Amino acid sequence: MDIYPIHEAFVYKWTNTVTNKIYIGKHKGTANDGYISSGKVFLTAYNSNPDMFERTIIWQGTEQECLQKEWEFIQAAVSSVGWQGLYNLTHWMSSKQWKRTCLHCGKWCDPNNEDWANHFEKHHFQNCSNHPLSLKEKRIDKENMDREKTIKVISNSKKRKIELDLCTTTYQRNLVIKYYKLLKSNTITKEIRRELNHIRKLLDKKLYENQ
Repeated sequence: MDIYPIHEAFVYKWTNTVTNKIYIGKHKGTANDGYISSGKVFLTAYNSNPDMFERTIIWQGTEQECLQKEWEFIQAAVSSVGWQGLYNLTHWMSSKQWKRTCLHCGKWCDPNNEDWANHFEKHHFQNCSNHPLSLKEKRIDKENMDREKTIKVISNSKKRKIELDLCTTTYQRNLVIKYYKLLKSNTITKEIRRELNHIRKLLDKKLYENQ
């Protein structure tokens, strides 16, 4: 016996019973026709362990009604648990407009066609500044930062030696030493930056004006 009344379409919610992460979608058909979802990210998680998910029918009606309700339920879920609590990446608005949403920062586009949405995904979603780095990416990122820091230290050391050799007075030497000591500060504040610029101008004038 069909436990659901016959309607044109329905809105459903899949819940990960382990993490409580959810996916909300709309389907034109009956609730017992075997349909799972069209969300790629959700399907990947679902196919890895179907027993970990439970489905709830949260609305039934015409396709147009369900399109609007899908949007409303997604918005409510975002307000409640945030985008990190949803598997949703895309959905259709009631205006039949493709909507592509960034999983990491919640930014979305409202293009008139899917090509525009794919362009958004390629140039924003994959390069979003809020994109969480994997352990491997974090390690590579740290290695690159350490390498850049080492190169910068070596470069500054060479410049310091060259400028010390150019000094003809104790005053000039003290300026050079102070300048490169400030450069090693862990945090360059506005005050330190201002002082660095001031010392740099003095050094350029005193060390290089006769070069």
